[in-house]
Amino acid sequence: MENKGDKHKKAEKKRRKESIEKSVQMIYDKAEARAREGCNAFHAEWQATLELMLLGMEKPLHENPGQLHALQIRGQEEWDFYVEVLVEFDLPPDTCAVLITPSAAKDMPTPTPPEIEASGITPWQRDAYTLIISYCKDRETIMQVSLPGLESAGIDVFEEGNHLADYTYNSIEECLEDLSKTVWIYLKPKEDWTEDKILRYTENWFSKIIHTHRIEEAKIHQEWSYIHNPELLKSDPRETVFRVIKATIPKEYDSLDYAIEITNDLNRDMDTGEAVVTLDGILQDRRAECQALFNRIVIEMDEQLNTLESIEGVKFPHRNLSDSKYSHAFEKTAREVYEIVTRRPCPEYVRLDDQDSLDLGDSDGTTIGNRS
Repeated sequence: MENKGDKHKKAEKKRRKESIEKSVQMIYDKAEARAREGCNAFHAEWQATLELMLLGMEKPLHENPGQLHALQIRGQEEWDFYVEVLVEFDLPPDTCAVLITPSAAKDMPTPTPPEIEASGITPWQRDAYTLIISYCKDRETIMQVSLPGLESAGIDVFEEGNHLADYTYNSIEECLEDLSKTVWIYLKPKEDWTEDKILRYTENWFSKIIHTHRIEEAKIHQEWSYIHNPELLKSDPRETVFRVIKATIPKEYDSLDYAIEITNDLNRDMDTGEAVVTLDGILQDRRAECQALFNRIVIEMDEQLNTLESIEGVKFPHRNLSDSKYSHAFEKTAREVYEIVTRRPCPEYVRLDDQDSLDLGDSDGTTIGNRS
């Protein structure tokens, strides 16, 4: 006998399937209507094909706008290529992008005709990647980036069933170098920059910095970054640097289990003498274990502050741990990150002042352990 949970999952799966089928039919109908209205049938159908590929990634694209998502990454070569695209790609906040790797193309359920595979021109045989970009809320304009295409690397722009523009490059590197500029021509923000767009754009960029460690190379429109321009949020440098850190660290940890794993691994490697953290220990608010996880968050914050301080143009506050406003903002942020990661209140007894063993520097060379 099915329980309520199983019935709910089945019903949700059925609704999801029906929704996808409806969306697929709407895409096909739109392509046919465009062809009837005079668009080149091949171009209209090709834009529909690109839209279907985006539909297959609808959930992550909807949940994480303004980010690049890989359909699949298999092996070091595909990972390295993804990182290169990520670093070069400055994506507007209300757009989304999908990278189709050679392995993802090979694993697609659509059968490949034997004569095509025999010719050696499939994406996986050519080690070719495809990047598909559009606005998140509509697909009237879609860009396809071929890295490379059959003859060369290039960018094709489709708009309402028409092949609006194409750009050809001598190499993949040349194409990637020009990519952000071209995207901001055809997919620039449609409306005014709201606070939500500014937050998303800045935090996506900083997450990319932390993810790739390519500080100098990651492109950005500094005029729309709140850590470069705190006045965009009517704020000050101290508030904005801690705000971006609070938004970034929970994404890096992903889950409480992973945060615990990282904490224990690093404490063991560094021989810190900290308590071994367990899920039960966090859920039961065991002091030593909660403090150990909190300490790990504080160290991560300090590392990200070092990164922010090294980025040209970022408005950075004076790091003075003896300054009550700065130390209060630091501890407040650490406690908030703890609560986001654990989904529990941070115990009152967990304190920044308890970290005499940690060496967290500030602009004056002071460490937390040496504060009076």
